[in-house]
Amino acid sequence: MIPGSVLFQASGEPPFGNEAILDVLFGLLPGNGYDIADNVRWFEGELPADLLPVAQDPGGNPVCLSIRGPRPGHFWDHNGARFGRDNDESVSPVADGWGAFLGILRRE
Repeated sequence: MIPGSVLFQASGEPPFGNEAILDVLFGLLPGNGYDIADNVRWFEGELPADLLPVAQDPGGNPVCLSIRGPRPGHFWDHNGARFGRDNDESVSPVADGWGAFLGILRRE
């Protein structure tokens, strides 16, 4: 968990405006709810298959890295279907990779 508010700008039109909060960076400790593998299983069938959840906002929306294909880092609105969007339409670009993502993080 990240103490305080860590914000990031997203390009495009994210579901909650153009700024989001980073709440949790996922790790490699199975069974604690914040493990990357646990989150891959949790979002299986919903999250586009080329995206790997690596973090989340306070609402449980994951920040993802592309694991194949041309996508950079992305923010995925897991409630997109409520707003008439399919899973791919609920993806908003954030950064061109992990290093670029870390570079756009800022404390409130």
